[in-house]
Amino acid sequence: MRDLLVEEWLDIVPADIAGAIDDQLTLPAALNVLVLALEHELSESGAVIHLVEDGILQTFSSNALPDGFTSRLGGAPVALLDHVAPNLAESLRHNQTVLEFDIGDAPTWAGLTELDGQDRWPSVATTAVRNEVGEAIGFIEVARTTNNRPHDDELDLYGRVARLSGYLIEALAAHDEITEGTG
Repeated sequence: MRDLLVEEWLDIVPADIAGAIDDQLTLPAALNVLVLALEHELSESGAVIHLVEDGILQTFSSNALPDGFTSRLGGAPVALLDHVAPNLAESLRHNQTVLEFDIGDAPTWAGLTELDGQDRWPSVATTAVRNEVGEAIGFIEVARTTNNRPHDDELDLYGRVARLSGYLIEALAAHDEITEGTG
């Protein structure tokens, strides 16, 4: 699995971003690098990664997006997703990217204002992050400046970053368990 992780990492993360990483990679730092790589590859896009921890959504990484956009789900119980964000619940249930267009008109984005980027980001693509056995452990949201369907290579990139996020989460969690057990 480590070889696959390294190969995927090197394929997705640009060398200038990867070069800023040290050997003491933490989960937030790793996810931040993946967000930077997504935003680098998809210019004029913003990304955020949410993880499920003990049934609660935690926002781990966000760079180009305003706080209102990224923090709207922080601390929300996953059980409420069907009510507050059905697109995210659908992404977590199915192994597919869920696309939303004209988010300014969508009820699930009603709390977003112009200050939160509602006018700059008219569409959002959401992809589930899964662990090795296929359980949804989070999702990636990519806010897009265009309101059209992403090209297949862009959709493929979402899936690759989601898979790599799942691998990283499991690998770093296993590393932490081993480290705690020997300390």
